[in-house]
Amino acid sequence: MKDDPFKSYIDQLRQSLKIRNLAQRTIEQTCWKLTRFTDWLIQNRILSIDAITKDIIRSYQVEIYQTVNARGRQNSVAYQNTIMSAVKQFTRFLYERDFIVSDPARDIQYAKTLPRGILTPSEARRIIHAPDATTAIGYRDRVILEVLYTSGIRKEELNHLTLADVDYHDGFLRIDVTTHPHKKMSKN
Repeated sequence: MKDDPFKSYIDQLRQSLKIRNLAQRTIEQTCWKLTRFTDWLIQNRILSIDAITKDIIRSYQVEIYQTVNARGRQNSVAYQNTIMSAVKQFTRFLYERDFIVSDPARDIQYAKTLPRGILTPSEARRIIHAPDATTAIGYRDRVILEVLYTSGIRKEELNHLTLADVDYHDGFLRIDVTTHPHKKMSKN
């Protein structure tokens, strides 16, 4: 674009990436992704870095999600995330160099992939009924499988269950979330 108000910032980022000794291809790909982003900004009449907000970045994220690629398909989650990674890198660079007062992309989450290979109800029944419930070990294994399938409990949480965690009367399990490494108990 002729009067690109973002070009000098991308050029400064390019220089910063060169100084960090990144591969030339990585630098070019990052700058290409940012040029697409800044072209979109200009098309949407966002003409200064101060005007880039979290909502604008989220709108761009929706745009790349909805865009149909050359193969006539929605962009993959990996592709969407590489684009957003460049945008986040750019806004972080602008913030760290004091061009903007806060990083509007800091809290923007990447797209997530949905799990593949989800069991059909028939496959789940086959797995649950696979252990020989006439033996103590088989019965235990079947109970474990049923608890995993019906509750969504994590493996680590299941491993830490004790008999005291089972409320037989009301049919509840007490799950200790502190057993999961990514969960923290709040102190109130």
